[in-house]
Amino acid sequence: MEVEREAHFIKGSSATVGIIGIAKIADQLESQSSNKQLPKNSLALLQQISNGIENIQRLVQDTGE
Repeated sequence: MEVEREAHFIKGSSATVGIIGIAKIADQLESQSSNKQLPKNSLALLQQISNGIENIQRLVQDTGE
């Protein structure tokens, strides 16, 4: 399933750059999607990932000023 594949990508990319919190959430999404069905909490997990990325973007912008 595409969700599982994308979650795997996010997990690997996040872990590579040291964003362990997002990697852990993506791992949950990947694991739960492995049965070829969206987990019931998939929207909540995606929102957590999105919030984490937004926080990182804010930190980077604040650091660059």
